Amino acid sequence: MLLYFASCGANPNFNKQADLPTKTDTTIVISKRDSLYYIARTDQSSQRVFVVIDSNILKDINKIRTIIKQVDKKYKFYNDLNVSFVSDFKYAGYKDELEETKDISYYEFYLNYLGEYNKRTKIFWTYPALGDKKIKYMLD
Repeated sequence: MLLYFASCGANPNFNKQADLPTKTDTTIVISKRDSLYYIARTDQSSQRVFVVIDSNILKDINKIRTIIKQVDKKYKFYNDLNVSFVSDFKYAGYKDELEETKDISYYEFYLNYLGEYNKRTKIFWTYPALGDKKIKYMLD
């Protein structure tokens, strides 16, 4: 019997998921690591990609812009791409769904939902994990 172990550069701020991608309805759960982020989940029906990042990245709009461009390139088939930025894999979902299935309170979700980008409007919003105010950026 042959055993194979692999490890990538660990970032202690991320909760790693070793599970293989699973599909439920139109939602695909993924655990793919890129240089600045993990793609945690995609929802094809809502054209939304959930991305796990370290909250410190929010302070660097150039890194956010890079992440958005990389995600947009990967999911070109999404005409109306939306990117949700969260702090951990367990928050990669919709608030109501997470309350029901993972017993995550609205407050906990609110603190860990870091930001959101809408391709159609080209607006990136930060949320409370960055601080006590929302910040709006227009991205090109």
